Amino acid sequence: MTQPLVWLGIFFCLGIVTASYLQISFLLFWLAACLCLILSVIFFNKRIRFVVFILCVVFFLGALHLKNSQLLPKSHIGTLTPYKSELVSLKGTVNSYSKVTGKRTSFIFRVEHFIKNQSSFKVCGKVLAYIFKKESFSYGEELILRGSLYRP
Repeated sequence: MTQPLVWLGIFFCLGIVTASYLQISFLLFWLAACLCLILSVIFFNKRIRFVVFILCVVFFLGALHLKNSQLLPKSHIGTLTPYKSELVSLKGTVNSYSKVTGKRTSFIFRVEHFIKNQSSFKVCGKVLAYIFKKESFSYGEELILRGSLYRP
């Protein structure tokens, strides 16, 4: 009983690892999973083919799991964040307790508005904020932060 579960787990993990290296869209993995599922139903009475197609379904489900976790809504702050530093303003609320280390304070900031060049966009998502001085912020405090925004 446990051996089939082990194989399913292995193929699920292989799908995750494979999807992390391939630049294939979510839709293509979804279509492949559906096709393998249909073929597994067609070959239900042929044991070896059925097992192969079920393992392929589980493989593609692992890939879909990874691709789904990487999808962001269009209004997410990650879609507006450049790879190089630009001066922007972010309006939102403190979403964690502030942590002071040395001369720097850090906290999680839940962004509600992205402001650049006098244009404001309603966004969602969180950023890790660093303030380069010792300061204490309360959980839920509303702030407007101005500075450089970097991708992790």
